[in-house]
Amino acid sequence: MTSFSKNLEKYIYQSKLTENQLAKISGFNRSYIALMKNGQRISADKVRMGKLIDALNLSPYEQDCLWEDYLKARYGEKNFEMRQQMIAFIESFGHNSEIHIKSTFRHDIPDIQCVNNRQDLEYLIKAVIENESLKENGKLKMIMQSDFDFIFRLLPHIYRNTGYLETEHMICLEGSSHADEGKLLYNLTFFKQMIPMILGARSGQYNAYYYYDNVDSHFATSVLMPYVIITSAYVINISVDLEHALVSKVPEVIGLYEQLFDRRKRVCRPMIQRISADFDVVDYWNNFEQEDEPAAYLTVGGQPCFGTFDVESMLCKYIKIKHMENAEALLKMVKANKDAAGKSKIPLVSYFTKFGVELLMNEGLVEELPREIYEPLGESDRKSLIKMLIFAIRSGWYEGYLICEDKIRYPKELIITARDMNDVNICYLTDAAECRFALREQSLSKMIFDFLQNLKESSCVYSKEETVAYLESLL
Repeated sequence: MTSFSKNLEKYIYQSKLTENQLAKISGFNRSYIALMKNGQRISADKVRMGKLIDALNLSPYEQDCLWEDYLKARYGEKNFEMRQQMIAFIESFGHNSEIHIKSTFRHDIPDIQCVNNRQDLEYLIKAVIENESLKENGKLKMIMQSDFDFIFRLLPHIYRNTGYLETEHMICLEGSSHADEGKLLYNLTFFKQMIPMILGARSGQYNAYYYYDNVDSHFATSVLMPYVIITSAYVINISVDLEHALVSKVPEVIGLYEQLFDRRKRVCRPMIQRISADFDVVDYWNNFEQEDEPAAYLTVGGQPCFGTFDVESMLCKYIKIKHMENAEALLKMVKANKDAAGKSKIPLVSYFTKFGVELLMNEGLVEELPREIYEPLGESDRKSLIKMLIFAIRSGWYEGYLICEDKIRYPKELIITARDMNDVNICYLTDAAECRFALREQSLSKMIFDFLQNLKESSCVYSKEETVAYLESLL
């Protein structure tokens, strides 16, 4: 018996309710409830399961624990852990605050050839990289894994405080073809650690390249000095325990390491592809060609995806005059989205938050559009968009789900779209800047795609009926 079946039996007994009573309340028949108590069945119907658990009159803590047991029993312990880590990954975007404190780097670099402790190593790396970032065309090449977290805290600060530091970062990931859940979680945790650098860097400033290997064996046994930092003036070759390093500023040695780095990079793949920000993103999507029929249309963000509705007249009405020349490209993209949605047998699935919808209703702002190109929508058009959304959900070609804030603290700046496991795009919008990129690493793309595809079956979103009821309440 699973933990869920044991606790379900215990709480049913404590509730003093009969199986007949529970059957009437939940919609399950009494024999099915008996089978769940015995661990022989687990329902995929989260609505009826929610009614059953609500009927037991549990404390909030007991209710959360029983629901967690249900999810573990339904998806398996490992899949449940993967789901929790994906939620943590998404929530981590909300922790990326802007760094406004400007500082002047004035570090003396010691004239040494070796380092024998972690503290001196971190000081040396900080001094070398900060001094390189002050150069007009500063460059940094590094082979660095997730265990040296110092570098991942340092670089976002440098990107936001200096002019430009072109960075090439080579990493080793667990192989995607036969990787188990533990190895996939390593890749996801590593990517989460890289996010502040991706978001903090200007376009082209940070570029990550990956290759596959068994990370533990590769870095723990087969390589003596597996971590390297290369700038125009220094090479720092770091030991596997991150305590020791060899240091050189001889031009011939630096050149040799650069050659070896570039040779290795040729067998690596880019991890992300930057997408143009501001209005240039429209041209990017209009020139984007989907080779195969997509597996799904999935979006998650503050607001639903409005780009498949009849919004051409609204666009023409609110686009600012100085951006009218771009309106044609925008209308072309909307038409392409509508045509694709109309021809496809796959429903568009969109997850969104109360904050995002209320932003539309209260301020007339549509997150899909760069704010500088349009005027806020008038009240009647705001309501029209919500009415279109309600009609689309009810008609079945569009699936809309409201995110439950108690389950996911979804960052208001984040938008993720996915069409299949090889086509995942991430957009992070702040008042100061935009960051849009396509994820090109397969194991991470598949994890995000699977998570979004199955999110509608989880307790992290409200049902379609509850979502429609909320949207109607706004009108």
